[in-house]
Amino acid sequence: MFHIGDEANARIPLTLRITAGSSREFGPLNAAVLYFGNIKERKERQESISLEQDSYQLEKEIEIEEGLAVGYVRAEVRTEKNLCLTNPIWIV
Repeated sequence: MFHIGDEANARIPLTLRITAGSSREFGPLNAAVLYFGNIKERKERQESISLEQDSYQLEKEIEIEEGLAVGYVRAEVRTEKNLCLTNPIWIV
């Protein structure tokens, strides 16, 4: 299992486990997006994560059979009141 700031090997199948939570103070989760950065191509692509309406929790696994190119994966989660950005997991 990899955590924020860790390094993972490129081009090896992996499972991304995404977890996020909010509280009544910050409101329900409105949006969640994964960002996949490709260092060689100097590009970043986005993948939205579907959320249940009025949900305060997110737990999802995404299988990436072909692995990822050298770069990074990071997440962004929004509520009505706030934005949370993660540090990346580096793909080396």
